[in-house]
Amino acid sequence: MGYVTGQDAPVGRFWLGVGVAMTGVWCSAGVGSAGGSPLGDFLALLGGLFCAIYLTIGREMRQRVSIGCYGTRLCSSCATWLALVAFLTGTPLWPTCARQWLAVCALAAGPQLTGHIGFNYALRYLPAATVAAAGLLEPFGATMLAALLLGEVPAAHQLLGALLVVAGLAVV
Repeated sequence: MGYVTGQDAPVGRFWLGVGVAMTGVWCSAGVGSAGGSPLGDFLALLGGLFCAIYLTIGREMRQRVSIGCYGTRLCSSCATWLALVAFLTGTPLWPTCARQWLAVCALAAGPQLTGHIGFNYALRYLPAATVAAAGLLEPFGATMLAALLLGEVPAAHQLLGALLVVAGLAVV
């Protein structure tokens, strides 16, 4: 109950850093250069709210539960829900060729283990707000991977945004 008691409440420096990082996200996304979707904006806001709730609960749970036990239960729960939705929508779950299996393994090793489980590992040692702010690095990392692996050169506004995100998180 760290946020309720105030012991994990973010301080002014945190909010300054998040403000700079969010400016970088805004700059990278090129907000205002293309038409937006009110439904998409609402769903993004809802996603952020649920992420905050998820990380706050995870912070409390990780004080008492090992990452192995917590990660196993978390991933099993997600897999169960995914299987249920796939079954209800008639969406196939199993890869049908070697390339698809490689993609599934890469997703499990990269975003799942280093990202998702890594964030949950960090929740034992860092406030949930700090872990959430670190999530702002994801678009930066994806942009760098796209540049290295796919030869996609980021636009100037994306590079500026990435620098602002990194600077903001350095403040956090």
